[in-house]
Amino acid sequence: MKSVKIIALVAVLSSGLLLAGPGPAKASTDSGSADSAISCYPVCRDYAGTGKLLAVGRGYARVSGNLDYFTISGRGVVYITDNRGGSKVTTVGLGRQDRVSDTTIRYSGYGSITVAGSDVDITLRGYRLSLSARGEGSAKLCGHGWSVAKAADTMPESHK
Repeated sequence: MKSVKIIALVAVLSSGLLLAGPGPAKASTDSGSADSAISCYPVCRDYAGTGKLLAVGRGYARVSGNLDYFTISGRGVVYITDNRGGSKVTTVGLGRQDRVSDTTIRYSGYGSITVAGSDVDITLRGYRLSLSARGEGSAKLCGHGWSVAKAADTMPESHK
């Protein structure tokens, strides 16, 4: 496939992507109340629920669910699977886009990708990554970095 320069490309995908996920808010590995979780993840960290998730680092991530938004920036490879169709994807940067299947698109290179949609799966591997998400679903972060999750019921109405 050919290389393409991707600048402010907005695509409404009717098939699927593999880079979407929610802003899970509860760390499934924590005990007790998990309204907000802050962690360093030298190995892996799992989140599930409704809320916001922020992470910075290098490694692997998988986010799945109904996303108000999911934004990743850095360098690496991202797979987006849109299981329902109709997700919106915006990309800015330099890289390559390949259709892997009817529902999955692979982006490789550097820059940023924003995804919004229902029933989306996002898988990525890279470095110098910055991830921000809000919605309902689950996330798994593996590698080196830090993450912060905030449950929706603990956010002020203006931030939900």
